[in-house]
Parts: sequence; structure tokens; C-alpha cells
Amino acid sequence: MMQVNDMKNPIRNFPELCKSAMDYRTDLPESYRNFNKIMIAGMGGSAISGNVIKDWLKPFSKIPIDVSKDFFLPNWIDDKTLLFFISFSGNTEETLKRFEQALDIEPKIVVITSGGKIGDYAKKMNIPTIEIPSEGMQPRDAFPFLFFPIVNCLDSLGSIGVDYTKIGEFLEENKDKCEEIAEHAAEKMVGTMPFIYGTSEAVCMRYKTQINENAKMHAKSETYPEINHNEVVGWQGKSVGISVLFLRGIGENESTTKTMNFLRDLINKRARVLEINAKGDNWLERAFYLIYIGDLISLFLAEKQGVERERAEYIEKIKSL
Repeated sequence: MMQVNDMKNPIRNFPELCKSAMDYRTDLPESYRNFNKIMIAGMGGSAISGNVIKDWLKPFSKIPIDVSKDFFLPNWIDDKTLLFFISFSGNTEETLKRFEQALDIEPKIVVITSGGKIGDYAKKMNIPTIEIPSEGMQPRDAFPFLFFPIVNCLDSLGSIGVDYTKIGEFLEENKDKCEEIAEHAAEKMVGTMPFIYGTSEAVCMRYKTQINENAKMHAKSETYPEINHNEVVGWQGKSVGISVLFLRGIGENESTTKTMNFLRDLINKRARVLEINAKGDNWLERAFYLIYIGDLISLFLAEKQGVERERAEYIEKIKSL
């Protein structure tokens, strides 16, 4: 099995980060209990936490949950909105713009950041703030610290009905298996453009963005059942140099299982096809199991291709503009 050289690598230590992130929380005012919608605002590696929460809670949440990745908040944000601002650095331009806009609307704001301008502003205004660690991590590495503080807040305002506190231990128990699966997948994906197919938009997106940023490769993600109405037709044409990774066992129903099997068998000789089956007792455990494997795949792809994982040079250049 491939061994990652840096034992402190945050991807390899993902289970430990999940355990540590459980402790990050803040006391919220009693008035925060009076909300009727949730918005999670961020960008890139900071915003993916919102996408996972949306996919996780939307089947049974009685209130709408949405994610904002833009310069502007939607017009429906009001004083009954529970609004999380997520910025790892605290200096993300788009998030700062929306934070400024929110101050005129006066929603119930929670800030999660490692510091920066938004951290300073929030503290001066006595806005509930959860300050997370940043040393040795890129924004995408800090996913547990950007996810579990939100869940802790939601749980403190009214139980979400799922025990999410054991995910770190669960992943630790499956660490060797996850590395084995990830190494095998990365070996087959080298030299291809990966397509990620599954039922969770957030989990598929996480695979795509991690491959983009860590392995410096193009990738695309698509989700079921929407694939059946457009993406599948693309396979009628000529497709070259593609690997397809099916993420299974999370959110599948009988119909989805049939159509995923159909496309898998259809394209098996036209692309490098892989399947990863989720493991866990509930949706969130299965999602984190898949996310951990996906993060490891991106790390192994970077090492196999000899590219520097940490630095995202083009993002840095765009920020400097």
C-alpha cells in the first residue's frame, strides 16, 4: 500500500481532524431559536460544508436550507434567517461583500473562520463567532472544522436527531481500508479525466474539487437521477481518456440502482470504470466515508503525478487581482 510521506498530512489525518472539530462551538442567543430558514454562505473549500449539510438534512428538514456562493445574498434573506458565514481565511472577497450586505438585513448571523477581517468585524459587533485552527491546513483541508461547528449550532437550537459525534472514530476504524480503496482508484485514474457519478451533489462535488485542487487535474461531477435525462446521451458519442467513478450506497433507491448499473455496464469497455461503495450506519457516516476516500484519491493522484498538492497557484493569482 502507498504510504503518504508526511504523517501530519491533514488528508491522511482526516479522522483525527473530525474528532477534534467536534469541540468547536459557541453559545447562541435565545433569540436565535426563532428562525424559519437556513443559509450557509461561503466559497470554494469553505462552502462545501454547506453543500453537505444541505444534502444531508433536506429530505427531512421542515425548513428550507440553501447555500450561497456569490457576491450577493438572495432577496429572501430576512431577520428570520439563520445565516452562517464560512470563511477559512476570513478575507474571502465574496463572503465579505455578503457579510456587509447582511448587516442591513439583520438576520441571525454566525461566523466560522480562522480570523481575518470577517473575524475582526464579527467580534467587534458581538456576533457569535467560532474561531477554528488554520496551521498546516489549506481551506479544503479544514472541512471538518467548517462542518461540525455548523452542526453543533443547529443541534444546540433543536436536536437534529442523529448522533454525529462518533464519525471520527468510525473513520479511524476504517482508515486502512479507505487508503487501500483510494490507492487502487488513483492507480486507474492516472492519465484520465475523471467523471464522478453519484446521488449526492455535495459528495460528488467534493471529489471533483479535491481532484482539481490537490491533483491539478480537470474533473467533472454529475448526479442521479438528473444524469438519466442528459449526461447519459453523451456516451452515445466518442469518449476517449475518461475514467468514471460511481459512488454507491448513499441515497440510492431501486430506480437509481437500476439506472446506475445500466450505465456502468454500458460504458465498461469505453472508459476506466470504478465503483466505491459507501459504508456506515446512516447517511452522514456513509457520506464522510466516501469523502475521506475521495480526499485520499486526490492526494495519491498528486503524488503519482509528482505535483505539489498544497499550492493552488492560479487561485492565488486570481485573489491577487
